[in-house]
Amino acid sequence: MSDLLLNGLLKKKAELLGNAERLERELESIKVDIENINKVILIFDPTHKLKPMRSKRFNQGFFKGGEFRDLLLDILDEDFLSTNEILGKIQEIKSFQFSKNTTPQSLRTSVLSALHYHADKGLLIRENLGKKDYRWRLSSAEEMFERF
Repeated sequence: MSDLLLNGLLKKKAELLGNAERLERELESIKVDIENINKVILIFDPTHKLKPMRSKRFNQGFFKGGEFRDLLLDILDEDFLSTNEILGKIQEIKSFQFSKNTTPQSLRTSVLSALHYHADKGLLIRENLGKKDYRWRLSSAEEMFERF
């Protein structure tokens, strides 16, 4: 039994090392592409100062522009719902097909980030339950106007 377990672990380790090597090659290729873009920028404008810049966030592709907000308007009302309840309703509506790059955890992260964003903008009321757990509801018109 322990030989079977050891062989499985060694196989998994080899798989992960292969993934790491592939990602390192991909990263090196991206670095070369960035360097080439910098060279082309300098060809068009030799006086341009190449300075570090923020990276653009990678879109997991769960929602198109404005789609998440529209889903919230359909799901939420005056009653509070937990993050997990909102996530469950979204999964029911959207029927996500998860892959290696789009996992349930990445969906949760994306949804939680969007919920915080909309709470910061005044669309949602956020109630902290502790340990990064929240309940959410739509803001009333009066609550939205109080922010401005």
